[in-house]
Amino acid sequence: MVGELVTLAIAQGRALEQVAAREMVRVSSRVGRRVSIDQATAARVLEPTNVLASITTVGGANPGAIPASLNRRSALLRRTTKKSALKKGALVRSDAWLRRRTSKLAAGVKS
Repeated sequence: MVGELVTLAIAQGRALEQVAAREMVRVSSRVGRRVSIDQATAARVLEPTNVLASITTVGGANPGAIPASLNRRSALLRRTTKKSALKKGALVRSDAWLRRRTSKLAAGVKS
């Protein structure tokens, strides 16, 4: 339905809410459920801010969901950074131990 209404709006050079108000009954009747909408309601439903606010999926563009998503990602970043620092420290210590060990082995071979 939406695709057909958008196509009609483009073809007629009219705003989508105008076309939706005028053509919704005809278009919706073909998909099995007759729906009508007035132009003011169509304009309200199609308002980008309202469309974004209606998205409720995780990771969606809903402005209300973004702070929670950022908090989750920030917490994950902190945990990952902490783990990386611990692993880096272990690698530095292991590298120092291997260098000392190979120096001792190399000194023993020279004698």
